[in-house]
Amino acid sequence: MKEATDYHLRSNSFITRDFLAENPYKSDSPTASLREIPSPYYTLASEGIFLIRDGEDALVRLPFVARKQTDKKHYTCGGYGFEGRFVSYYYQLREVLRRTPDSVLEIGVGDGVFGSFIKNNTSIVYRSVDIAEDLHPDIIASITTLPIANRSFDIVCAFEVLEHLPFNEFDRALDELCRVARRYVVISLPHFGPMLSMSLKIPFLPQTRLAYKLPYLKTHTFNGEHYWEIGKKRYSISRIRERLRAHGPIVRDFIPFNSEYHHFFVLEVN
Repeated sequence: MKEATDYHLRSNSFITRDFLAENPYKSDSPTASLREIPSPYYTLASEGIFLIRDGEDALVRLPFVARKQTDKKHYTCGGYGFEGRFVSYYYQLREVLRRTPDSVLEIGVGDGVFGSFIKNNTSIVYRSVDIAEDLHPDIIASITTLPIANRSFDIVCAFEVLEHLPFNEFDRALDELCRVARRYVVISLPHFGPMLSMSLKIPFLPQTRLAYKLPYLKTHTFNGEHYWEIGKKRYSISRIRERLRAHGPIVRDFIPFNSEYHHFFVLEVN
């Protein structure tokens, strides 16, 4: 039997039910249930639209189901924890702490740097959500269906998380973040493209820094983790801002110096 990755398809491609019957994915039965088959097995649709041909005319649309993409070994120093990410941690903490919350919910535990600082160095009530059990979150759940009451936390944050969902799940996830937040939603997203950056320091004057993303349109290919990234074809920064504004005013919008791959947004919850 071939591995699932051998059958990756592009959006709007189809696999017949006969194919599924002949190539069951880790199933004891001759024909695996469609819900038992991981979504990358039958489509690589970046928008998360999963279509399977049923005969000649009828189509079956399957819902996106969030699944764990990496294990704890992924979070290494020098790999996941590269220099720019630690710069990003500073801005994550700065944007949250400057708003003096009493409680914070973090979606996506990652390597635990943000949560560890909050828990060990502040009196803020901190809780975490992740679908990966081995990261030991406080709550095991998907960002699109949070088992948390409305307006439960002053700030809800999701750093480098939303790109792990198909883009058609973006609004649904933002709905959930805004639903459980009382005051702000703080997120960061990957922003692809070449970077123009300058730093100028003149004695006795404050340092000046400038960072700007240059347009460089490229079609995104799913890499097992990211379904999309800002700056690639169909995911312009203007499109992302439009979707964010539909959920609340953007009160902060910036790319950190020395961490130009991470674009930060702070939404005020209505």
